[in-house]
Amino acid sequence: MRLTHYFRIKKVMALLAIVFCWAHKTGEWNHQVRPLKTKKHGRPEQSLFRYGLDYLTDSLLHGLQKIEDRFRLWVLFLCPPDMIVVDGQNPEIIALQT
Repeated sequence: MRLTHYFRIKKVMALLAIVFCWAHKTGEWNHQVRPLKTKKHGRPEQSLFRYGLDYLTDSLLHGLQKIEDRFRLWVLFLCPPDMIVVDGQNPEIIALQT
């Protein structure tokens, strides 16, 4: 199999990189809300990427009921990590740092 459409492959790789970052950021946020369990050997039960990917898959395929959940996913997608501030008392609340 030859790679004949270089620009198509380049677009797919760029899309995969964006989705990977979005899933990882979502997993980091979700870990603050509901921490992953640590197994006996000291490692978490899932990676942060997998945790975020599962959350995104469930959210996007099964629909989000609350408008806050939809907004939260867009904030996690669009904003750089240094602008996102998670409330320590209620980690489900995300604020933007200016």
